[in-house]
Order: sequence, then C-alpha cells, then structure tokens
Amino acid sequence: MWKRWRRHERDFSTELESHLEMHIADNVRAGMTPEEARRQALVALGGVEQTRERYREIFTFRWLDALFKDIQFGFRTMRRNAGFTMLAIATLAVGIAATNTAFTIMNAILIRELPFDRPDRVVAIGTTGRTGDLSDLSYQDFKDWERATRSFVGIAAIRTMTMNVSDNDRAPERFLGSYVSAQTFRMLRVQPALGRDFTVDDDRDGAPPVVILSHRAWKDRYAGDPKILGRTVRVNTQPATVIGVMPEGMEFPTNSALWQPLATLRGLTSEPRDSRTLGVLGRLADGVSAVEAAAELDAIAAGLERDFPRTNSDTRLRVERFRPGIGAPWYIVFGALMSAVCLLLLVSCANIVNLLLSRSVQRSREVAIRASLGATRMRIVRQLLIESVMLAAAAGLVALPVSAAAIRLFVTYTDEIGRPFWMNFSMDARV
Repeated sequence: MWKRWRRHERDFSTELESHLEMHIADNVRAGMTPEEARRQALVALGGVEQTRERYREIFTFRWLDALFKDIQFGFRTMRRNAGFTMLAIATLAVGIAATNTAFTIMNAILIRELPFDRPDRVVAIGTTGRTGDLSDLSYQDFKDWERATRSFVGIAAIRTMTMNVSDNDRAPERFLGSYVSAQTFRMLRVQPALGRDFTVDDDRDGAPPVVILSHRAWKDRYAGDPKILGRTVRVNTQPATVIGVMPEGMEFPTNSALWQPLATLRGLTSEPRDSRTLGVLGRLADGVSAVEAAAELDAIAAGLERDFPRTNSDTRLRVERFRPGIGAPWYIVFGALMSAVCLLLLVSCANIVNLLLSRSVQRSREVAIRASLGATRMRIVRQLLIESVMLAAAAGLVALPVSAAAIRLFVTYTDEIGRPFWMNFSMDARV
C-alpha cells in the first residue's frame, strides 16, 4: 500500500508540473514576462502545495498521512536533540529492563503452568495441626485417604531423597531420586517414553524391585542405550530391574533422576501413623472444586481422629495449588521484588517527565509558531504523544537485550545450584 501511494504521489506531481508548464506557456504567448507568467499560473492553479494537499485528502487516508508526518517530525526532533534523546532512552531502559527481568523470573516460578495435562486440576494435599502450618502425611493415613476419597481421580504420595546407582561395568553415581506410589504418573498423565509405568503389583510389600530412569540419567549414564529395559542395576545396593525411561524434561517433582515404587522404601510400611514424611498430591475429579475436595478430606480426617485420637487429634486437611518446592514465603519474596522493580520503573518515568518538562520550556517558541500557522491543539498534543511513544519504544528495544542477558545469567546461576525441571525462564506472550 505504501509503495502504491508513493507511485500515485509521483504520478500526480508529474501531471501537476505539466499542467503548470502549460499555463506558463499560454501566459508567455499572451505577452507576459516569464516571472509574471509563472506567478499568474500559480494563482490560477491555487498553489502547488495546496493542490497536493487537496489531492491527498481525496485519494489517501488522511490520518495515516498525518501520522507518518508526525513520526517523521519526531525522528527529526530526536536526532536534533541527540543528547536529550540518549539520556531519556537510557533512563527509561533501566526501569523497563529491571521490570521485565523480574517479571520473567516470577512468571516462570509462580505463574506459568506446570508441564502436565490440565495442571490446574492437580493440587497438593497436607495436614495442618494446631499451628496451622502445612505438613506432610504418614503412609498409614495416605492409604486410608486413598481408599476413602471420591473427589479425586487419583492421589499420589512421594518421598524424595538421594539414591546411589551402581553397575558392574560403571562407577557408582549419586542421584536425586523419588519413591512414588503406583498412581503417580497416571495421575499426572505422563507416560514413559520407553517401557512401562509402575503397576499396583510393583507398589506392594515383597514385590520385585523395579526402577524408572529419567531421560537425563539414561543419556548421561547409559548413553541412551535402547537395550536398557530389563537390565538390572543396583539402587542403594539393592538390585532393581529397569522397566522404563521417562520423556525428556520430565524430572518430577523437582529434579529426580530415577523413581522406585513407594512400598519398596525400607521400613515405610511399618512407620507409625504420626510419622508424616510423605508429600501428597491429587488430581481433582471433573466437576469437583478444591473447596469440595477439602470438605471431603476433612470428613475423612475427622473419622481418623475418632479412630486414632492419639496420633490424629486436631488434624485438619488443606488443599492448595500444587507448586513443587514453592511455598508461601516465595510469593512474599517475589511480591516484594516486583514491587521494588515497579517502583524503579515509576522513578524512571518520573525522571523522564522532569526531562520533558524542562525541554518544553525550550520548545514553547516552536509550539507557538505551529499554533500561529494553524495547527490545532489536538494536533500539537498528538505530536507530543507520538514523540513520547517513540522514546518508550526505543527504550524498550534497548531494554530487551539487556533483560535477555540478565535472564541468561540468572539461568546459569540456577543451573549451578539445581533449577527445578519445570522452570522455563523464557519471555512468553504474558511477559
């Protein structure tokens, strides 16, 4: 469209010049001097620029033409005041980069959904005692809940700890691993990339030990050998058969490299009811809210309190959003961080306002001249707004690579200390 408009503009200018030359020639033949002939031709035509403006009003989008002129004028103004422009862009870019970096981090940790199917339906379940703090669940209570609840399509229990893996032909290695109940991966709706998932028969006392490897452990320790299925490895000196490999990037709940059935954890099934060491989560059934699920679990907890008053007295249940490794203190920390960087952005904006106000004194003569030439108040305000938008856009372009570099540094640091597998520090549409 822009090229077509420029072509029409050139064609019209050529035609206008031809028409003007024809009038001048006629006036010269009538006995006028060349200067007088040209003046009379311009008078008859009504002025070259005025005629061009009338043409543009008829054959172009007037507002688009005016906008383009305002942008051109804004560029000239910014170039003419290069020092002011550089200072304003740098000041605003600092605030934008800091805010964007902080929100990208907060978005990855607290807002972005977990990499499961319908993660909004997965909730964490815990007990609260007299202090009101959320705590884990005992194995005995978990089995009672699993049998009694109807609000969940599945609930799972997890305990994470370090595991030593050894083979006859490889040096032993220490990994972070998890003991999980049989329903865990089906509840998350995640299937192994190789092999099979745990079954109920795997998660019982006396079952042959089995293990599922993460994609990372499979690649790093076994070089992605597809014949790993069925191989026997030693986990904490106990032989276990490899039955599956999880998809790449799946290291639930934080950075687990391997998983074993919960019941194979030595001594777990004989632990007392008040030994609360298991993290529990569940997937809500369709049509069931977290409030309704919590009410049902409270009823189950009340029954357990009657049956086991010594270990389950004053115990109530809490159902909340599942976010592995992220508790209420983190929300406070990131809330304070976002408040600080937003305040920095506001300070940057206030500094820009002061700079623009100081420059407005210098531009008062320019504005007065434009007003005297017929520019309306709205046109002047629009010009100033466009210049402000251009400054903000330029600051955003400068801030973007700065923010990207800061995020890369943060990712490098978190990789060194162990970043949870589900945290993806990328700038998505929300950022």
